[in-house]
Amino acid sequence: MDMHMHSVYSDGQLTPEELVKELEKKNIGTFAITDHDNIDAISVLKNMNTSLEWYNGVEVSTIYKDYKIHLLAYDFDEAHPRVKELLEWIKRQRSLRFYDMVKNAEREFKVSICLDSFQKKEKEGVILGRPHLMNYLVQEGLGENSEIMDRIASNCSSQISYRTDLKYAIECLKEAKALLVIAHPKEIEEESHIAFESIIEELALDIDGIEVYHSIHTDEDVKRFHNLARKYHLLESGGSDYHGPYRKERELGIVTKSKRKVKELSLVDELRCRK
Repeated sequence: MDMHMHSVYSDGQLTPEELVKELEKKNIGTFAITDHDNIDAISVLKNMNTSLEWYNGVEVSTIYKDYKIHLLAYDFDEAHPRVKELLEWIKRQRSLRFYDMVKNAEREFKVSICLDSFQKKEKEGVILGRPHLMNYLVQEGLGENSEIMDRIASNCSSQISYRTDLKYAIECLKEAKALLVIAHPKEIEEESHIAFESIIEELALDIDGIEVYHSIHTDEDVKRFHNLARKYHLLESGGSDYHGPYRKERELGIVTKSKRKVKELSLVDELRCRK
């Protein structure tokens, strides 16, 4: 099982079709594509002929107090007007932020950047982000992936915010009957310097689950988040957070730092019950 991955519709390198082929090769039978703030992969999956078990998903960029929270939503009505409104607002803000980053990159790398390929991707529904800018600069021969990504992160960031209020996102997605999971809690702890339990204490009644298994989680992290899920009566989810070959530390189906896989998740059990 792998309930967290990204395609070319956000910051992944593979198309939904390519992801399915890779999943089939690795004998991963259950999955969800959870692009950042974008659900275009869902229509692609609906038109594919695959025997794999899949659920619609999205990873919504939110803010709660001063904490950056990634909210995973599953099995929702993607045509619900409030979901569309939510994602359209984020998409507009992301676009403004991306082109602001492009301006900063022109100054940092001392180049003139052609916008045609980016605008074409946007018309195809792609949510533009740092990886797209990185790929362009690599193709222009300005450096290697890791070096360029570091320079973009350090010197080309934008002050334009694209994160929506967490409580508002929960409200919209709950109206569309979504199951909601807080993504990669270890990352929240590292970025915000806060114990994850203090956040869960406040949000347990609003969400359905925790991403207990994640490619950056150690076995000790898994045990800790498993205990939190039990304590607050929340579902357990897990995924690789796969983005493609450029992030070599993440591999489809691998859901811990120690290279563990999972064959059962209470989130998936609940999703199956809803069918």
